[in-house]
Amino acid sequence: MAEIVVRPFKSGEAELAWDQLVAQSYNGTMLHTRRYLGYHGDRFVDQSLWIERDGQVIGVFAAAVDPKDGDRVVSHPGLTYGGMIAGSALHGELGVEALTAISSWYRHQGFSALGYKPVPHVYHRQAAETEEYALFRLNASCYRVDLCSVIDLAQPRQWSRERRYGLKRAEGAGIEVTLGREGLDEFWPILQWQLSTLHGVQPVHEQAEMEDLMARFPEHIALVSARYRGEMVAGVVTYFMGPVVRAQYSASSQQGRTLYALNPVFDQAIQAAVDRGHRYFDFGNSNEADGRLLNQGLHRFKFGFGARDTVQRFYQLTW
Repeated sequence: MAEIVVRPFKSGEAELAWDQLVAQSYNGTMLHTRRYLGYHGDRFVDQSLWIERDGQVIGVFAAAVDPKDGDRVVSHPGLTYGGMIAGSALHGELGVEALTAISSWYRHQGFSALGYKPVPHVYHRQAAETEEYALFRLNASCYRVDLCSVIDLAQPRQWSRERRYGLKRAEGAGIEVTLGREGLDEFWPILQWQLSTLHGVQPVHEQAEMEDLMARFPEHIALVSARYRGEMVAGVVTYFMGPVVRAQYSASSQQGRTLYALNPVFDQAIQAAVDRGHRYFDFGNSNEADGRLLNQGLHRFKFGFGARDTVQRFYQLTW
């Protein structure tokens, strides 16, 4: 049996081939493409790898040095999730060999640990949890678990009475909802206000970065926005990725909260996911303190739209 080998990805090298492999993989999404990674490439010291066997590329591994710890590599610090991206050629014992080769590469580069965020199973186009088994075999430690809220769109809609009431109130007030690429300049101040006021943080992306991403992925990123008397009062930035539509950012102004404006916004976003043939709608996690605390009000809000619990695990390999 031919040995699995890894080699470093070099900036500008065969980016199209990388993105084509991601597109054909069982578990890759838009986030793993070089086109997406490139928008914030100057923020990180890239440590991505090609995974090869018999001289053929069978997988890719997006990674970079941890900005908070120069002795650690993370797959990937700038992404919600990372991991080995591959198709049918990388499975079973080959997955263990691939992760062993990856760990060995980083160890010989002088790093002391590898942070690993597998792609959640709802994003898989086919079953692709080889890496979870490989992590077990290599004695990886699970140091964090986030509780995420996901709607299975194949199931009948299960809105709570509170969410139905909010939708009716918003519609009665004359809230108008649109889906498209316009209005980010109006939405971003609302998002910044909400995150700063309620959580004391700012968006991970800057407005200019999100505008860049929307230009790079016009078919995969959209803004669903609500207006009241012509003024934007709420919105959600949605990522359309394989089986999943993800709510990347959502926010409502003070007036929008009074008008229950996020209810028709999410109604439209969820319906768009159904219309485009996606299987899941992902609200993301409701965690604080690195998963140790749950924002119960936020979790209850998502549950009211019919979302149910799934988890995202975070691992670390040390040597």
